[in-house]
Amino acid sequence: MGGDSVFFPAVSSSSDLDAPSSGSNTTDAFNRSMPSKGVVKETSILDVIKEIILNAQHEGCWKVGVGGINNPPSDRYAASALDNLPVSCVLNCAIDLWRNLEIDDDELLEIAIRDVSYQIELHKTREEGTDHVTTRETKDDRHTTISTGTDSWQMSKIPSADELCEPLRHRFNPRVDPTVLYLEIKKLTFNLENFLFRIEKHESKKTVFDPAFEGTGSILVRNVLVKFRVECVKGFVQHPGNNSVPVPVLQLRELDVSLEQVKLEVHDTGADWLLNKIVDGFGDQFAEIISANLCDQVRKQMNEALGNLNGYFAENPEVLLGVLDISLDDLEEMTVFV
Repeated sequence: MGGDSVFFPAVSSSSDLDAPSSGSNTTDAFNRSMPSKGVVKETSILDVIKEIILNAQHEGCWKVGVGGINNPPSDRYAASALDNLPVSCVLNCAIDLWRNLEIDDDELLEIAIRDVSYQIELHKTREEGTDHVTTRETKDDRHTTISTGTDSWQMSKIPSADELCEPLRHRFNPRVDPTVLYLEIKKLTFNLENFLFRIEKHESKKTVFDPAFEGTGSILVRNVLVKFRVECVKGFVQHPGNNSVPVPVLQLRELDVSLEQVKLEVHDTGADWLLNKIVDGFGDQFAEIISANLCDQVRKQMNEALGNLNGYFAENPEVLLGVLDISLDDLEEMTVFV
């Protein structure tokens, strides 16, 4: 989750955004420096694009004034993350769309790679006068070899984002998927042994002839599935003066609890064989009852926890919005389920 506020380097002032980066880059753009011991460095998709552009620039394929490359990104955050590297008009527009959450990380990376590939083709076209092309044919295949000067761009492979930087994090985009928490637990098993029980009629209907059974028992619940989804939406709270103020709200969107089998056995009742036969006949009903009760308990606990969180976020909405790196305008209004 999160975006620039989590993954981008902090900027102290607006002047820092516009200041050119100091120092010279003499190392290979694809060589990543190792972080200091105990420090984990988060990576943005802009860091991946920066590495690609630096590599193209090092090979002479990314030049100002060629192929629409002119100025650093118009977005000041992106310009800071790219160290004010010049970009093309196409890439600049893509960065603006990305910052507005209209495209995701993968789409921005694809546009950047296509733009760099286009600049490589332009570079090759400019050097066609010094290129020597030889063609050799055999029975089985046709080989074309392009030989250039001492310095040439290797087109064999453009490194993927995973190869460039680990780990690559995606920005949270509530317009695409407002899910902030999804949990699915499968194949859980519960086993409760040697619990005490007593079976008898209700006091209002009980007679002296009605039997009562008491003893110990064990219950085994197999293959329990618990699945729930929490989304971030826009809610409203009433403030003094009858003003309705929008706030971010965590909402339980999906909850599913199911189980495959319930096995109940009783002991030390004096009629174990009879009671166990009866219990086996009601196995499916026991499973439905336990599943419904378990679902109610999970829902109750989730609503209580989310209620406490939403109470805090109602007073401090900037905390949740800052962590997710979104604004209230990005959120859909809360849906009330009846």
